[in-house]
Amino acid sequence: MSMSFAKDAAAAVIHEALKTGRTPFGIAVALDRAGMLCTPPGLGEEPSTAERRALLLATIRSKGGEWTPRRAAREYSRLGLPGLQRATIRADFAALSRAGHLTLHETPSHRHYTRTESSR
Repeated sequence: MSMSFAKDAAAAVIHEALKTGRTPFGIAVALDRAGMLCTPPGLGEEPSTAERRALLLATIRSKGGEWTPRRAAREYSRLGLPGLQRATIRADFAALSRAGHLTLHETPSHRHYTRTESSR
């Protein structure tokens, strides 16, 4: 593959990722999946639990509203972390709630979280 062709192909992958609203992490994942990213050992791995929760909290702070595991799963996928288990997402919500960032709202038929006033 020529250097010019490789640059054009990588630019196309980046452009497509940006059009779909991907974050820098998501763009790196897209390039990696296309075989166009060479990462040093230790980089390109999935974020740690704390990093994943920080991503979720930042997203909740910016978008606001009611948050369910389904909504969080869509956002995690958009951020380049598809396929997280519902139990993992619930654990993330519970940890953020215990830390005082989220408030749990529960009714018999609906359970969701919102950001706390002090978490803005």
